[in-house]
Order: sequence, then C-alpha cells, then structure tokens
Amino acid sequence: MASRGRSERQASVLVLLACAFPCVLPMATSPARPVKNDGRGYDLRPRALAFDVMCEVCDDNRPLDEALRHSGVGSLPPQRRAFVRKLTTQTVRRIHQLDAVLYSHGELPTSRPLLNLLRLGATQLLILDVPEYAAVSTSLDLAQDQGMGNFKGLVNKRLRAVSEERAAHAARLADMSLALPPWLSAEVALHGGPEAVEGVGRAMLSDPPLDLTLRMPPGLGPAGSATPGDEASAGDTAAQAASLGGKVLAGTTVRLPPKFRGQLPTMPGYTDGAWWVQDLAASAPVRALAAGMDLRGARTVDLCAAPGGKALQLLAAGARLTAVDRSSARLERLRENLARCAEGADGEVEEVVRGDAARWARERIAEGETFDAVLLDAPCSGTGLVRRHPASVLKPRKAVDMRRLHKAQHELLREGCALLRPGGVLVYATCSLLASEGEAQVAQFLADMGVPQSDWEESSVAAANAADLQPRPPGVRIELSPLAAEELPPELAIGVTPEGYLRMLPCMCADQGGVDGFFVARFVRT
Repeated sequence: MASRGRSERQASVLVLLACAFPCVLPMATSPARPVKNDGRGYDLRPRALAFDVMCEVCDDNRPLDEALRHSGVGSLPPQRRAFVRKLTTQTVRRIHQLDAVLYSHGELPTSRPLLNLLRLGATQLLILDVPEYAAVSTSLDLAQDQGMGNFKGLVNKRLRAVSEERAAHAARLADMSLALPPWLSAEVALHGGPEAVEGVGRAMLSDPPLDLTLRMPPGLGPAGSATPGDEASAGDTAAQAASLGGKVLAGTTVRLPPKFRGQLPTMPGYTDGAWWVQDLAASAPVRALAAGMDLRGARTVDLCAAPGGKALQLLAAGARLTAVDRSSARLERLRENLARCAEGADGEVEEVVRGDAARWARERIAEGETFDAVLLDAPCSGTGLVRRHPASVLKPRKAVDMRRLHKAQHELLREGCALLRPGGVLVYATCSLLASEGEAQVAQFLADMGVPQSDWEESSVAAANAADLQPRPPGVRIELSPLAAEELPPELAIGVTPEGYLRMLPCMCADQGGVDGFFVARFVRT
C-alpha cells in the first residue's frame, strides 16, 4: 500500500510540474526507483516510510497510529522503527509550529507532498537534532526518490536556512500558542483564555500516560457521602497499584509510569478482570452519576456503551446494566471486556443491544419502559483526545459533519431523558473541547425543553437542531442537576464550572501527567 501511495503522489507531483513548469520535465519518466542507500551510509527507507505516513495522515486523514501500523514500518529493525515513529509523531504534533518555521523563510509550497517532505526535514533539524548534512542530504535524495527532483534546489535552500537559524526557531517551538491550529485555539480560549491555549498546546506535545480503572465502586455516593467499605477499598487500591507499579489517582484509578511499555495481558489482575484501561477523565461521567444517586440495583442504560470502560464502572457500582451501541466491531470489544471484567462486579448485565441508540430508546419509550439512570457518552468530534490522537485536529471538521453530530447529540439527549423514570438521573458527556458539543449544546437542549439555563450561545447548535426539533415529549420535565466540587475527587473537582458542569482540559493535572479533555453535565427528571 505504501508503494502504491508513493506512486500516486509521484504522479500528482508530475502533473503539478507539467502545468506550472512544462519546460523542466523530461519527455518520458521512468518508474519509481526502489528505496536504497544514498551512497553516504544512510538508508532512505525509514525516511521514505515516514514520508508515506505523513502523506496518509495529512492528505488522507488517516489516524497516525493506523498509518504507522499499515505502512510497513513494522518490518524495519527496532532502532529504525523507533526513529520513524518518533519522526512522524513529532512532526504531526508540532506541525503548526513547523509550518511557522518554514513560513519564516518564504511562502509554504502548495504541493502537499513537498510540504510534508520539508516538515520532516525541519523536524530532524530542530527536534531530533540530526546533523545538518544528514538531514539535508537525505531530504534531497528522498525528493529525488519521490519524483520531486526538480524541487531539490528549493528543499536544499529552505532546510539550510532553517538550520542556520536554529536558535531563533527554538523560540517558535517553545511558543505553545502556536502548537494548536487557530480554529482549536479559539475554542480552547473560551474555557480559560491564553493560559488554557498554551496549556492544551503543551499537553498535545507530550506522551499521555496509561491509566487503569480498578473494578470497585467509583468512590463517593450521593451528595458526596462515602460509600460503604471505603477504608478497605483504599487499602485494596494501594495494594493493587503497588502490584501494577503505578500510583493511585482519584481513589480508583492507577496511573502507570511514564513511557510504560509492558504487555498488559501479563500484568497482575488482567486475567481476573480486576482492571481495564481508561483515562482518569473518562471515568468522570460515571463518577458524576454515582454522586447523584445510589447505583446499587438501579436499572441503568449506557446508550453508547462500546468499548465498555464506563459500562464496567456501572457494573462495579452495582447497577443492572443495559448496554447499547450501533457498531458491530466496537460491540465485540465491549463483549470481550464484559467477559473478562464483569463476572466479579457487584452489578449484572441485563441486556447487550446492537442498534441505533435513539431508535432503540424511542421503541422502549413507546412500550412504557423506564430506567433509573441513563449514561450518554455521545458521539462527538473527539477533540479532547489531542494527546493521544494529535492528527485528529489538524483540520477542522466540515460544517456538515458538525451539524450531523450536533443533531445526533440533541436527539440522544431528548430520547435519553424520556427514558428516565421521575427522579431518574441522566449524565451527558463528550470527549470534546468544543463548546458547541458541551455548554452550548446543553443550554440549547434545556431551552428546547422549556428550561432556559445558561448564557452560552452557539448559533451552529441552534442551526443544526432548528430544522428537526420535535415538541417536548409529553409529561417529560428535565432540570439540570449541577455538579459540586465536593462530589468528585480533587483531581476532577478542579474542572467543575460555576454553572455546575465538569469541563476537563488536557492541561489539567499537568504535574501528574495530564488528562483527556471531557465535558460532563447531569440532569434529573422531575
């Protein structure tokens, strides 16, 4: 696949050259040369594979991890494989800073393959500290290999200019306000101004730690009261954390050491289902639900349940769980996680359903079925996961895609609240940094339900919903149930807003390794 992609890009470059510079192309072109040693002791194959990965990420919108898995990088020797991974990861994470560096020496080329080649060269010079002669000469040979030999003069001039001003460029790389794309910086600034922008930018450049959630109740009960057996649970948590080589956060999360590279299936407790992988912030929605009601024996539906981390939390808290998800592949992962972890939990699985959550909810509502609690981790842009998936924010989502997401979130909120019995609790969550999927979405929903609540306004949400809004379900009245800091552990309480939402940013808990970005709101049916 990598060679096919390379040939297609060579063809596109040749077409571009033919249009712009017809006199510089030969009358005929030969097939792409196999990647080989450049004659000076440098194997071009790792850099050629890195180039393929960058083009797939930037041009084809393929996730970085997926591109690395399918690019042929795994066939390289370990040291060269590590070099490709580091080169591409650093280039993707710092792509906006690198573009600022390259732009300081002239206009950025309109050819995407050429721009990716320059980005990789700049990363080698400024971040990986590759000697100038090695970074420049291999970039020139790579340009030749990729059918861009006519641009070797530009590549040489631009990269040597970058190298000559390394000290000046260090300041650009230290400027965290340049790390995020401008569209995302504007969104993050709504939650904390320039400091938040710089903090999230810094978080995006760092490797996130790996968190494990232990199979035990999430911590605090209704109104912040301690759950039974807390002292014993604390002792168990400390013992498990020690056996796993990690540290305890928020009572039931174990954070593994930075740059952990162990094999999870070989670790203590894996086979017994004593824990599962879940970021600290991702555990917040169930913690908020458990703080609002006693989940022991509560009929609870997880409307977008796969891959299952929150469903397992609900079972650990004693809930009677119905899990719904539309994706067959993701539902299979949920079933695997339930098979490994659910047996020792206090709760029970009542039903696992494959299907559209909103349609399923309408069918159950028509049958008169109600639940004590609803967890809605809604589909969203995923912008809160910038530490794990930096490539996901390289470009803003298309307006039509965002409208589709806004509509789906609104519909799921509406149907989820109608599933509740009077007095039942719903928690809405997204792993998004966008107000349109958090504060503004909730404000719009409450207004549509006849409960004006917030000063947040977002015309895109209103526009997304206006054409398809349906009357409020008969007899359904919903109120916001504001979160209080004392209901959550300190690591999460810092994200509670004056409106009673939870807004976690990737820069929070920075001294402990940070968290994923999350938004959480809680509702009660009156």
